[in-house]
Amino acid sequence: MAAEAELKALKAQINPHVLFNTLNTIAHLIRTDPPKAERMVEKLAEVFRYALFALEKDSVSLEEELDFVEDYLDLEHERFGDRLLVKSFIAPDSLQILVPPLILQPLVENALHHGQSPQGEVQLRLETYLNEQTLVISINDQGPGFPTHSTPQRGGGIGLRNVRERLEKKYGKGFGLELSRNDPSGAKVTITIPREQT
Repeated sequence: MAAEAELKALKAQINPHVLFNTLNTIAHLIRTDPPKAERMVEKLAEVFRYALFALEKDSVSLEEELDFVEDYLDLEHERFGDRLLVKSFIAPDSLQILVPPLILQPLVENALHHGQSPQGEVQLRLETYLNEQTLVISINDQGPGFPTHSTPQRGGGIGLRNVRERLEKKYGKGFGLELSRNDPSGAKVTITIPREQT
């Protein structure tokens, strides 16, 4: 019961910056583009509806989790505009694999925050594929990457630590989250979890 309570507490730590940044953007759009502000309010409601739903779930399909990330990225597109480019390479047979809810958004948010070029542009690549026993999810950016003296494997901020802890508590050794340098620049986050079908 203690372990379940700890997992639930970790899952509840949705970064308040998501709400703060989005509300600031909406406040600006109310004056400059009311229809767009209305669309953002509706999208924000969808994002938090999923977050509340996910708090009660032990697992969801990857498809549901990716839909949530897409809604989150729609909000961020309003902030970044053409400076945000997202490419997705999703294996169709991976969509019904079970994953812990709310594990991808913190990683995408981290990439948006740390993966910006000096010009403020962000290029994200989201990829999923299946091995015989595992589902692999990777998120990478083309930003400045890790400092040359750092060790990326155990680095990262609160969001990355949160996801890593949840995965390690749920699946144990051999699964979880890894950080690495992206080629030719930037950072890469890779999640490996058991292949469980819905």
